[in-house]
Amino acid sequence: MILLATVTTLIPYAYAAMTQLMLMLTDRRRFSGRRTARDATVAVPAFAYTLWTIAGPGYQVVYKGTLLLAGIPVDVWLKRHDRRDPVAITEKAA
Repeated sequence: MILLATVTTLIPYAYAAMTQLMLMLTDRRRFSGRRTARDATVAVPAFAYTLWTIAGPGYQVVYKGTLLLAGIPVDVWLKRHDRRDPVAITEKAA
């Protein structure tokens, strides 16, 4: 159970490190020179470490963690296609 909790906790860290790398590649105006070097020095080892730590418990734990996280895209898809006005829903609840 502890290994599964560790794996599912580390997934957002891997996403954050990868997002930093993607931002550096797509938004060149914001990241230039020393800032790029500094951010890459943090993001690349952070991403590598999270992947190493996620793979550490073994394939069974990673598989179970993947099944737990499979619901995230479904939740995003449902929220994206929900056309109701969130303000109106909140006012009705109050």
